[in-house]
Amino acid sequence: MKNLFRFTLKVSILSLFVISFVLVFQEDLIAKKSRIQYLLGDYSPKNSTSCGSSAVDSHQHDDVLGQSESPDAILDSDNSPNSTNSSEIDTEEAADTATAETADSHQQVPQVDREILLKDEYIRSRHAGCFADSMYMKRNGLKLFDYQRVMKYSLLGKNVTKSVRYNHLCPWMKSRYNCATSETKEYGQSAHDWKLTFESESDQCDLWQLAHDIGGPVGLGNILKQRRLQNLASASSANPDNTAATSGDEQRPYTVVMFGNSYVRQILEAFQCSWAHEVTDSLLQKGAKYSISVAALKARNGALVRTDELGDIERMPMPWEGDGCELLDNEDKFYAENVTVRRRCEGYDNNIAVVEFGNVLRFVYIFRPQIFEDMPALFERLDLQPEKVDAMICNDNQEIAIKNNIELKHRFSVTGAWDRQMLMGMVYLRIQQFQKRDIGQWFGADNPGMNSPPDIHGCMPGPPDDQVNLILYLLYSSGIVR
Repeated sequence: MKNLFRFTLKVSILSLFVISFVLVFQEDLIAKKSRIQYLLGDYSPKNSTSCGSSAVDSHQHDDVLGQSESPDAILDSDNSPNSTNSSEIDTEEAADTATAETADSHQQVPQVDREILLKDEYIRSRHAGCFADSMYMKRNGLKLFDYQRVMKYSLLGKNVTKSVRYNHLCPWMKSRYNCATSETKEYGQSAHDWKLTFESESDQCDLWQLAHDIGGPVGLGNILKQRRLQNLASASSANPDNTAATSGDEQRPYTVVMFGNSYVRQILEAFQCSWAHEVTDSLLQKGAKYSISVAALKARNGALVRTDELGDIERMPMPWEGDGCELLDNEDKFYAENVTVRRRCEGYDNNIAVVEFGNVLRFVYIFRPQIFEDMPALFERLDLQPEKVDAMICNDNQEIAIKNNIELKHRFSVTGAWDRQMLMGMVYLRIQQFQKRDIGQWFGADNPGMNSPPDIHGCMPGPPDDQVNLILYLLYSSGIVR
């Protein structure tokens, strides 16, 4: 009887041990799977919108520019970002804790999200060619992207990841930029088939895939905010009494201002259309009492636009939400036969616009700020604080409007945004030239509403999406174009 009792007890203990082991092992597998999914990123739209299209290809890139290691192999290798020895992690965490405890009790040192930084390392490892020294040149202490030498248009293959991000029904783009047709074109005949790539010596960069691996605006915003946190943490550790270093900066979105003409506005539209499912805030101008047409501005005889002419700055209802958005007169002239005409919300325009992605990356666009009488008042209407701006994108000499205002220039210089500003005017001209060189044509808007197609404005989807990818790349790599 005693032997039976002992045997039963041993079996029970062994069973409990096995069950515990299985549960721990399963938990570890789930955690590892979640970590890999996080590092690799799943950037497919979470909600369907009319901006999306069935033409979106969900297959993975066939790596025409060179085969990559499988992501799983990279993550499981000893050189992977998450293969850090546990003792090293413990040491680093202990150091972080010690640093935090030595700070003044009234100030909390910003904490960095290691997972996002690991993803940052993974991206740089997978796309090493994009960040090779051969892609840049140094001038006056600035890291300038050598776009005139390395940019090239390529057909990457039919299975390019999400080769089309949106279609002609996107509510944020102007109808005149669409190039939709009812016919199915052969591969290579549509603007969105061709992708902007970089090539320098033996270094190559698949810009389209890089943008998706970064995670679009939200992925980029998270990474840029973490880098800013690192800088704040360093500043706090170096000078615990410097409360300005942590005065809410760790929470605010990474902010990019865009000052320019309609070519820069197209970039903003392409951002919104491409990642419509990640837009968390979008404001447009409504009921403006001024016109930006050449004739209207000329008729003002040099008079600048007053603050009381701005109208309202508010969210535009989406066409599928009900009242206020309908088919407007003359809108159908921009659409080919048998192509669905987009409904449009009357009274709204994006001459002044704000868009925020995932509460982490914010863009503010102003069409030619030089035409406004009181820029500080305009910035206040947009809740834009120049000293909190992280990056500037300009064209059409619109940076001069800031340069000539000593106070504004100083405020935009606080974060270094003024010195790192990107001037996109020449880049756009080169994109047109490179398409003609590499493709044999420029994919400008060619719908029936164009008087002499192709228009100087690019098709959407098409060349503006290449500029979106370029800006994501430049912000990520801290590169500059001039």
